[in-house]
Amino acid sequence: MTPTQALLDDLRPAVKVDLHKALVNPYGVAEEGFSPQPVEGATPAPGEGCGPVVRLVYVSLYAEHKNLATLLEAIRLLNRDGGRKFLLKTTVNPAWKDAAWTTTYRDDLALAGQPGVAPWVEFVGPFDRAEALRLYRGADIFVFPSLVESFGHPLAEAMAAGLPIAAADTPVNREVCGSAAEYFEPFSPEDLASKVTRLASDRALRQRLGLAGSRRAAAAPGWDAHVRRVLEAAKLGAAS
Repeated sequence: MTPTQALLDDLRPAVKVDLHKALVNPYGVAEEGFSPQPVEGATPAPGEGCGPVVRLVYVSLYAEHKNLATLLEAIRLLNRDGGRKFLLKTTVNPAWKDAAWTTTYRDDLALAGQPGVAPWVEFVGPFDRAEALRLYRGADIFVFPSLVESFGHPLAEAMAAGLPIAAADTPVNREVCGSAAEYFEPFSPEDLASKVTRLASDRALRQRLGLAGSRRAAAAPGWDAHVRRVLEAAKLGAAS
């Protein structure tokens, strides 16, 4: 049982499972509180418009495959001229106490501290649910450069919050977001910066992606359906 078809397809060459015993069972997302709504101090609302500072958010925990370096290099590119500025708030923190096991945290810390990057990046969290909700609601655009996911739960949350999304072009991200995201070449800061600039400059595109994400999240199976399918599969396994 996997939460996405893309993960199941990746596993099949290494794990021999009969097709009738393989099941895709998407994770749910608790939508309460994630529905788009204005928050005090956040003007305009997500998807409606971008001011002189565009607020980007990336939610996850730090690891090598979260591809933070590509995002930080894109932040440098986005802020290199004297025009609109892009501020990133992210929980993907290479200084997180459990990041020391990774092979990339020192390089990412060094990159985050460089003059062209540091003024525009704020590391926050980890957050509880209420704080995470405020982070989503205070954003203009959700960015997700992660390279490897089984599902990509922050994508589901960002769609439920009605945020336009710029995501790395991977099978899992496309399966989760469909037409509710702009996709960029995973290792290209230039392409990521280009997609974010396009989103920031095109209100109609932001609104279209935000609405598509809200509808996709509302139509997705919830946690009750996920648990029900787990129990059904367990019963079938016990009976066979």
